[in-house]
Amino acid sequence: MQTLFGRSLEDYDRETALESLPKVHVELAHKVVAASGALEMIAQWKTQARKSNAGRKPLVSMDAVLVLFVAHALAGKPLTYTELARTLEFRLKHDLRNLVGVTHKRGTHDQWYDRMWAATNRLVELFDPYPGPRNVRLKGAAWENFFESTQQPAYIENTERMLDRMDELLNKILHASLHLVPRDIWEQYLGNLLIDATKVEVAGTPNSASSRGSRSNPDPLSGRYTRKGSHGGTGARTDVAAYELETACTMWNKPGENDRFPTLVTAVSMHRPGKLVGHAARLIGQHKRLGYDRFLVTVDRAYNGEKIENFHIPVRLAGGELVLEYKKTDLGLQGWFEDLILVDGNWYVNWMPIGLIQASQRLRALEDAVSGAMTALSALSHSKDAPTRDEQIAEHRQTIDDAPAQHSQLINNIKNRERYRMKEHGLVDRDGAQRFRYPDPERSLVPPRPLSDRASITIPMLVPEIDAPKHLAALVTKPKGGTKGNPSERRKPQPIKHVQKYAYQSAEWHRYKGTRSLVEASNRLLKKATKFDIEEPDLRSGRGYAFTYLATALAVVAENLLRIRSFFQADAERQGAPKTRARRRKDPQGNSLPRRQPIEHGPPS
Repeated sequence: MQTLFGRSLEDYDRETALESLPKVHVELAHKVVAASGALEMIAQWKTQARKSNAGRKPLVSMDAVLVLFVAHALAGKPLTYTELARTLEFRLKHDLRNLVGVTHKRGTHDQWYDRMWAATNRLVELFDPYPGPRNVRLKGAAWENFFESTQQPAYIENTERMLDRMDELLNKILHASLHLVPRDIWEQYLGNLLIDATKVEVAGTPNSASSRGSRSNPDPLSGRYTRKGSHGGTGARTDVAAYELETACTMWNKPGENDRFPTLVTAVSMHRPGKLVGHAARLIGQHKRLGYDRFLVTVDRAYNGEKIENFHIPVRLAGGELVLEYKKTDLGLQGWFEDLILVDGNWYVNWMPIGLIQASQRLRALEDAVSGAMTALSALSHSKDAPTRDEQIAEHRQTIDDAPAQHSQLINNIKNRERYRMKEHGLVDRDGAQRFRYPDPERSLVPPRPLSDRASITIPMLVPEIDAPKHLAALVTKPKGGTKGNPSERRKPQPIKHVQKYAYQSAEWHRYKGTRSLVEASNRLLKKATKFDIEEPDLRSGRGYAFTYLATALAVVAENLLRIRSFFQADAERQGAPKTRARRRKDPQGNSLPRRQPIEHGPPS
């Protein structure tokens, strides 16, 4: 704590309680920004963009914008120009002005407001992927003309370049916050990560769901957010104007190891709601810069729905192994290679009984039936058609009563798959291939039918696209649109789309899947009202993708620093906790009796 913050835990708490913008927050923000290399990157981009050296030196530097954004988020203060101007006018003392790069010149509140606004916009111009008007709502021909300009090759090329530039800048600052964790603590982290997206609402009404529709928001390229499905709003009245922040956060090495290192965000990205294609791969690319070559990646079903070239292949080649959940239509037989089949993400020999192959599909159908029966019973409790209602109630209750026995049988079937499961032989190769050992044929409950007497086999990342084994052809899910669709819809599935580390529905799979609550809790912590709430648009006065991403990402940097401080505090409390066991003697209620403290003149304890 003393090394990182320059203060003891007690001094830190005292300073943050007494000061509106504590000096420790400004110093810590500057320490992180300076260590990240962001200031050198900005200087280089500024040199490239500058046409001449003419002009007056700005009173508020672009470096100061980054530092003040992080410091304000640390202190839980808004990132509005009004509040930032108050900081420049009243809160920064002589030494802090020198530190962050702000002039000592006096000025009114309006002057400081204009200076902060100008400095922020100069910074944003260096990496804005979507430049355009943000002071009017584009309607009719104005929007049509602007939209056409965004479809031009030069604009698209600039967008890609600026997105890469912005991702690099913000993730470098984020990584600098991670490097403040003491080495002995950080080295305990093995690189496993969780990925999820969270809403970042923007001020104003949402734009039209149609790309050609007029804009209702000053940010013409902001999206619509809905809670359902992929979160891409289609025009419902409950939709809100928003972006989505993608976050990757640290995951325990093993489930339950909650005190070895803090849960921190390791990478960020931002996109319009529902437009997540490719962003998880971008996060993993940023995560690998921390030096990890082998790690687990736990995600929800939204990411598994991406095309393999956008998600699964990049993850595999980066050294990641997935922990997945599946849609109902993806369960069961998912691929095949020589005498092997892929079932629910793991490789098995293809003579595994069909009842075991279909066990997960039947389990999901049973769970859906029970859920439907319970919903129907709730609705029927208000029905007035007594004869029909009684019959339906009896039918639904029978479904619920029969479910436990069926559920137990299906779980046993899934466990029995282990007899036919291929065993990993070493790690995944750099080209995505992996070697497996065949299971012991003595454990098989049906006669084995191997193609040869080999003991192991190497499965490539991409397998030849051939028809399924004849005895399993009936289990293959038909592509959408039947056989009359385009050829790409009729291609055989590539197993890499569903491959995962652990056997589906196994105890180990459940433990690792359960760690998804870490990233969900992490995203909730970014929205606590007691700190800087990234979801509250009134805490940000800038408009557009670039400002929203900048403010949100730097708030995540601040949150990382606060979590490191909380980890130190919790660790200190654990170290100082008394190590006395509870008494064996109980009171009538079964509670342990308290230990008596020895009195001054009493017998020795």
